Amino acid sequence: MPFSSHRQPKLVHLVRLGFALLLLCMVVTLSANLVANTQYKATTDRLIDHLYPARTQAREIARLALAIDDTGALYVLSHNPAQQAQLLQTYQQDAQALRVALSSASTLADTAEQRSALADFTYYFFGDGGYYESQQAFAFAQKRAGQDRLASQNYVKNPFLSSFQNDIQVYTDVVNREIAQEDARLDAVSTLVRFLTLGLGGSACLFGIGIAVFLTRSIGRLYRQVEEKNARLAESNTLLQALSTTDPLTELSNHRALLSTLKQELERAERYERPCSLLFLDLDHFKALNDGYGHAAGDAVLRAFAGILSATIRHMDTAGRWGGEEFVVILPEANAAEALDIAERIRQAVSLFSFDISGGLHLTCSVGVACYPEHGYDQDALLSAADQAMYGAKRLGRNQVRLTSDPAITALLATETAEGGREETALHGTVEALVTLVEKRDWSLGHHSQQVADLARQLARALGMSLEEAQRVALAGHLHDIGKVAIPDAILQKSGPLTGEEWEQMRSHSIVGAEVISCIPSLRPLAPVIRAHHERWDGKGYPDHLQEKQIPLAARLIAVVDSYTVMITDRPYQPARPPAEALKELQRCAGSQFDPQVVEAFTGLLQGAQDQSPAEVASVA
Repeated sequence: MPFSSHRQPKLVHLVRLGFALLLLCMVVTLSANLVANTQYKATTDRLIDHLYPARTQAREIARLALAIDDTGALYVLSHNPAQQAQLLQTYQQDAQALRVALSSASTLADTAEQRSALADFTYYFFGDGGYYESQQAFAFAQKRAGQDRLASQNYVKNPFLSSFQNDIQVYTDVVNREIAQEDARLDAVSTLVRFLTLGLGGSACLFGIGIAVFLTRSIGRLYRQVEEKNARLAESNTLLQALSTTDPLTELSNHRALLSTLKQELERAERYERPCSLLFLDLDHFKALNDGYGHAAGDAVLRAFAGILSATIRHMDTAGRWGGEEFVVILPEANAAEALDIAERIRQAVSLFSFDISGGLHLTCSVGVACYPEHGYDQDALLSAADQAMYGAKRLGRNQVRLTSDPAITALLATETAEGGREETALHGTVEALVTLVEKRDWSLGHHSQQVADLARQLARALGMSLEEAQRVALAGHLHDIGKVAIPDAILQKSGPLTGEEWEQMRSHSIVGAEVISCIPSLRPLAPVIRAHHERWDGKGYPDHLQEKQIPLAARLIAVVDSYTVMITDRPYQPARPPAEALKELQRCAGSQFDPQVVEAFTGLLQGAQDQSPAEVASVA
């Protein structure tokens, strides 16, 4: 009994001590878990918000630095002016992108070591007298001065190249080292958390399950967050990789991816002596559609066109968007005949397709075809050949397929440079859109404008104007009545005489037409001609009462041709006159209404057509 009484207090004390130690262990373990979890979250956040993006940014900086150096070397070695301009533009764009990347990296830098490495790289690359400035000041300046050899030597001997390459490697190593440190710290914290969790579960019999569940949920939540952020990061990287090779609008290959694929296919074709063909496609009148229906409609058309390409070409072929409304299709193993067949299938599919615009709209495309090795041995030559064939298809009427070696294309390119021809095509497209607007009001006006344009071109040539000047006169003749879109139909179609007020409205069309043309930069020089095409030689015309040689010569030509074609055509207010009678009327009004020399030249032009009547001459295209 005394022995029992003596041991009982000790047992109670031991139990109390045990519970006290248990409670202390729980508190310490719980506190340690909280600290570990906080450290774990802080480490995770730093990895995700700073170090992982910093590593990605470091790779981008290194890529851009090497790309700038490669582009600069290509520029210094290039002898092609067009390629030099493109390379110089790419050089400047990559330099600007590098500045942005460095700024972003500086924002992400959260340690002095990172900031120091970035500062060293920026100094050696963009600092006073650094790599970028020395290239611009010496090598590129010597290149522009024609000193290619000195430019190449200065580029190769640039003293800063090794410095900035070393500095970007230093920055990359700093970031990777800090990531490794944070990963190790994260692993240590994770191990500590697991150890404390097991210890708490073993020592806290009554509270272990609850605390274990709490810690497990906390840790699980953190792991899920890390996994979700890693998944988002991987998804972003995948998306960025796709965007770098895919056109976001059409989901076809972009310009860069097309060049890469074409280079690979040409190398394969050369290695195995196999054919390879290229299609260059352009949607006809796309600019007019884009301007008339809006950019959203234009984007929808481009997406639908891309779908037609994907559905029509073979599985081995590659289709992509070259830029704007231009597309390229690479056809491995296809000779000229096979390429023409595929191109014609595409053209037919496009012409038959009803685009979901304005209740269903039919469009056409022009296709140029070039083949390796007949039309070019490298990608630049092949692309140029296909582009010229496409341009020729447009100039020859659009909605057709043309091979580069087509005699019609050869003849067309023999008289026009590719650059000038493309500008002329765009100009004619604008003119056709405006004339179409007039025809929607009155078909006869569009037909009349075409007659005036054709005859004015012939008259200008008869007066000794150059081909280019005569073409400008024809364009003005095509557009001389554009201002009549502002005249009410009741006046345009009136069969009886016009009232004074109606005449005032009718006379305003030359002013309106000039204002419309002035809004188009490429047509702006024609505005004075269109404004003055109703002026008279004696100064009694409108709207400015100009006389004699104050009136632009082109306007004097159009006045004669316009009056002649009006007289020989049925109008609501007068029947058509015989061509001979119309010509006599012009001669009668020479010196009062018309320039006598122009009338004389026009008379000679009509009479010089040996086997054609005057009416037939007026209809010559």
